[in-house]
Amino acid sequence: MTRENRDKNENRHDQPIDILMGMANQQVYVRLVDRTELVGRLLDFDQYMNLKIGLDEEDILVRGNNVMLIADSWEDLKGPETKAGKPA
Repeated sequence: MTRENRDKNENRHDQPIDILMGMANQQVYVRLVDRTELVGRLLDFDQYMNLKIGLDEEDILVRGNNVMLIADSWEDLKGPETKAGKPA
């Protein structure tokens, strides 16, 4: 693969930090490694995916290594077994 082709392919994909920037100050759905799910406004984050999330009247900090998934809609959090209504 030539350098030019590789650069084209790399430009096609967003980096995780770029995706988080697009979610800033919007409602996000976060699933932690212990399966806890949080719904709140993404207030801030860093390169380690540490998150500051606004929940109702308080802000919480979530350490990045506890984050399993971040989505901008509830449907993105559901696995195939819950979308179809029965286990896959």
